[in-house]
Amino acid sequence: MDQHRTVPEAGASPDATVLTGADLCELGFTAEEVAQLSTVRQSRHRRELDLSGSEVQRLQFLRWLIEQRRVGEDGTS
Repeated sequence: MDQHRTVPEAGASPDATVLTGADLCELGFTAEEVAQLSTVRQSRHRRELDLSGSEVQRLQFLRWLIEQRRVGEDGTS
């Protein structure tokens, strides 16, 4: 993992918080945990690349619905 990464990945929302490996260590994560998080992030990015444009748009819309509390676990839909 690049411990000096400060630029959000392509496709990240403009308000996304970007934490470096050093930031995570300062927050109490171990080096092993930081490495595991990096692996998860990379695999998530690869899965996103496998989605078609329309699938990505549908998932982004669903995320927006959840953020706006128009759909979720509170029994509304």
